[in-house]
Amino acid sequence: EQYLPAEIVHRPKKGFLLPFSEWSRTIWKTRIEEQLLERGAPHLAYLERSGIEKIWNAHQRQQPDQFRQVFFLVMFAQWMRWLSIERTVD
Repeated sequence: EQYLPAEIVHRPKKGFLLPFSEWSRTIWKTRIEEQLLERGAPHLAYLERSGIEKIWNAHQRQQPDQFRQVFFLVMFAQWMRWLSIERTVD
């Protein structure tokens, strides 16, 4: 309150989006593609690689933009990887 106007300090919270769609086609493309399509990755025990490739390729062409599906696939892949590491540690 000391440094900002009252209309900023007391306004409702606002969410924000990361530019995941853009980053997944540029600076994160290789890393995401490797993670999603790596043979033997834990998430591929539950999801078909060909389906992931189809979503990934459509996202890269933006026909239509599949950023939500890609984001959820990345999160699932990360979670499955974490679970498989946790099991080997116990």
